[in-house]
Amino acid sequence: MIITEKSLVSVIIPSYNHACYIEQAVKSVWRQTYSNIELIVVDDGSRDNSLQILKELEDNSPIPMKVLYHQENKGPAKTLNHGIQESSGDLITLLASDDYFHEDKIKKQISFFLNHQDSILVHSNYYTVDNNKIIGSSKNISDSYPAEGNCFVSFVKSDSTIFSVTIMYPRSLYYKVGGYDECFAMEDLPFFLKALKYGAVGFIEDCLVYKRGVAGSLGKQYLTLLQGSVGAYQKIKADIDKDLFELSIDRLYRRFARSAILSGEFLIALKIIQEKRKENPRANVGVMWILESVIKYFRQFIPAIFRVTFKKLFGKKR
Repeated sequence: MIITEKSLVSVIIPSYNHACYIEQAVKSVWRQTYSNIELIVVDDGSRDNSLQILKELEDNSPIPMKVLYHQENKGPAKTLNHGIQESSGDLITLLASDDYFHEDKIKKQISFFLNHQDSILVHSNYYTVDNNKIIGSSKNISDSYPAEGNCFVSFVKSDSTIFSVTIMYPRSLYYKVGGYDECFAMEDLPFFLKALKYGAVGFIEDCLVYKRGVAGSLGKQYLTLLQGSVGAYQKIKADIDKDLFELSIDRLYRRFARSAILSGEFLIALKIIQEKRKENPRANVGVMWILESVIKYFRQFIPAIFRVTFKKLFGKKR
């Protein structure tokens, strides 16, 4: 497929219980500086008034917009497949119903494809926001670097990552991969593990999406996501050598344990380590990386401790 300056882009929004955010998400698509866009929103059985808001937005949309809905929640993979199959764009990009686009998001990614027709996918950095205030960005993530070029091996090893909230790819890739695997709770990892065999990944340094910081903790979801990730790797086991597979599984456990520690979920991290030892009793879970993660977790509180101590010692008494 040849990408042109007038290629139709399908934006797919899977929506679930984000009535307070969905209007901002939709309107960020309306405000894109690239004009040839269609918007497909699939409400996945929301129990709030998301669907009512979406119907009103659909009636007043300045761009082609279609709202679909599920009577019952079917999960992200089925929702994305439904939306994509109802779309007709040459290119596909996704937007979570609680996130929103930078106004030049689609324009810059189209521009990238015009200059890199052989790329199978492009992603970018993103901002993290809370109450619409920027509190960080993907540029601060240090565990891995953004995937770029022919990066199948580095991605499998968790050395590189794809910022899934920012991706755009040709429709042809969707059909080559076979869509989103509905057997898994998470939708992006199985898709990427298959997609990266088809060519190079592009990366744009700019932050093109505003990703809302999730309140609260992932808690037990760490274990569910880890199990799903291991399952996704099992599906490509025959395509990679044994040493690479074992290294990749080891790094998956390590990454999830570290993430749990950095979120203060020490008991969850311990369960992940125990699961790793069950999977391989001789596994080296790495005392040093556990200790490093614990130090990073507590280090975030040090400035606050100093501020409180300083105020108590030197603050003005009333």
